[in-house]
Amino acid sequence: FWMTYQTPREDLLPFHEDETAAIHRRDPEAARAACVSRSYLMAQTMLAELSRRRVFTPADDASPVVPEPLGVISDAEAACGEPSLAL
Repeated sequence: FWMTYQTPREDLLPFHEDETAAIHRRDPEAARAACVSRSYLMAQTMLAELSRRRVFTPADDASPVVPEPLGVISDAEAACGEPSLAL
């Protein structure tokens, strides 16, 4: 996802600049705050994209997203369409 994300420079560069400036000032708290803020933005961006792709469903949408069965590759057995991890 991050390789195809359209505006990483514009969105994330200010955080990198703040972190670098804090490091040069020898201010670990400010550097840490810049890292936390950047991480928060990246997490919110990823959650929005996963919701847009319907990996996550909104709380008011109770309909499950059911995966399609995976295709058979050469002589392999068909993969099960059930998730391997219960959430």
